[in-house]
Amino acid sequence: MNQFQHHIYLSVCLLISFQIKTSNAQITTDRPSQSDNSYVLETGYFQFENAFNANFYESAPNTHYQFSLPATSIRYGLHPKAELRLGAEYTQYLSVDNNPNTYNINNSYIQHLQLGTKIQLLKRVAWISHILIPVDNNNAERLGQLHKVSATFPLTKKTSITSNLIYRRVNTRVFNDLIPNSSYMGTLNIWSQITPKLMVFSEPYVLFYNNNYHSLNFNAGFAYVLHENHQIDLSAGTSVHTSFVPQSFVALGYSFRFKK
Repeated sequence: MNQFQHHIYLSVCLLISFQIKTSNAQITTDRPSQSDNSYVLETGYFQFENAFNANFYESAPNTHYQFSLPATSIRYGLHPKAELRLGAEYTQYLSVDNNPNTYNINNSYIQHLQLGTKIQLLKRVAWISHILIPVDNNNAERLGQLHKVSATFPLTKKTSITSNLIYRRVNTRVFNDLIPNSSYMGTLNIWSQITPKLMVFSEPYVLFYNNNYHSLNFNAGFAYVLHENHQIDLSAGTSVHTSFVPQSFVALGYSFRFKK
């Protein structure tokens, strides 16, 4: 993928529509935690959830960075119990050695297109499913699938727990072979509504990858509603215990919605 195509992709992701119609309820998103919420989008609404992520880890003698510039999820409320979803992410890797004057950009590409749906099974339980479609030959991961079950458990009027069980499977290209890889994640997001516009959360989550390694992680952050149709968020997390290399991240998000 050439630089012109990259710029077009970034421009499309950052375009904001100001033809906004009001709603009785304010915006709610699947951000900023690792847990998607268990409610579908209001019927007739388009919602864009954008994030700028920076992941980093050390593996001597280099420090490695992975940037998402941006990661975008587009949702459309199709039915009171179903929504359509389309996601994409532009990723760039950077490896820095001990000499601050040298660096190497390892790779950059658009991640899979995630085409899927969220279905409201019960009042506080949803099923989320995606097909992962490769669009960039620089990405070694080929066709795959992603499935989630999301459930919310109210604790008080202002505090709830949202938990996700996640399964992801892709085929990874290694030379001329396709190797299947699977990962499993479990999340436990504890979030509280501090004010009508401010939500804070803390979230432990565990990842198992291809039966080769596992990690226990923790992240926390907040989301703030600027307007009933606009939200910003900030979060950060790190590995608490891992059988691989400890990793940390920080993420800044901006989401908006409008009615067609």
